[in-house]
Amino acid sequence: MPDQKINITSTVPVNHEQINCFGGLKVINSEGKDISLKFSPKIKQLFVLILLHSGLREKGISSKKLSDYLWPGMSVPKAKNIRGTNIQNLKALLASCSEMKLVFQDKLWKFEFADGYFIDLFYVEAKLNETLTSDPEIIKNELPGLLLILKKGTLFPNMSESWVDPYVDRMSDRIIEFGLKIFRLLPEEKFDSVLLDMAEIISINDPLNEPALRKKISILIRQGKLSLAHSVFDNFVKLYFELYKEKYPNDFRSLVDKGNTLAGD
Repeated sequence: MPDQKINITSTVPVNHEQINCFGGLKVINSEGKDISLKFSPKIKQLFVLILLHSGLREKGISSKKLSDYLWPGMSVPKAKNIRGTNIQNLKALLASCSEMKLVFQDKLWKFEFADGYFIDLFYVEAKLNETLTSDPEIIKNELPGLLLILKKGTLFPNMSESWVDPYVDRMSDRIIEFGLKIFRLLPEEKFDSVLLDMAEIISINDPLNEPALRKKISILIRQGKLSLAHSVFDNFVKLYFELYKEKYPNDFRSLVDKGNTLAGD
């Protein structure tokens, strides 16, 4: 296959070979079917682990590291056998994906992709690495493809393996940082729809993020949706108590006043 080129266009392809990682893993084959539904838990772990080591700045992952992550404590011969069996099973499952290939090169396992193959994780990483312009209209026009992906949910939400946590946490931190920059760059009175989406995305990654809460309440009040604003606040307060076993220190009015003060700075 040719050198990997990650598609970072703003249009997310439909019914085309692709890998989606936000909101849950989906591996769409050439027939438009999600073959990840056939993955066993271990095959899914193997796939994700190799995928995470197949990005633009990654060269692959060694057999030893695969075994250390997926079959810790197992003897070398036994780990080699079970690893080989799982890799062959994964290759068989990927047979209907003509634009993706699992290869072993320079003693490292990695995926190779056809030119333009779409992987939402790599797309998001590329967009977050771009330098944000200060022009609100340009920002608005460049955001739809990114927001469409991020509204689906967090990265690999159904995986609890310790080795995936650093990737998930780092991505969530970057998304939140990006969202807060968008808050500062886009005036609320002209871009309330985009900002509301961004606030919701921040909340998906950090349910108790106060700037996102203030932004949602401020926009909803501006739109005349006072009842919905109160509902958003009440849900936040309920979750806060569930997690911290104590009452949220701010009331609705103080939060609105604080949000208005920040907006005027």
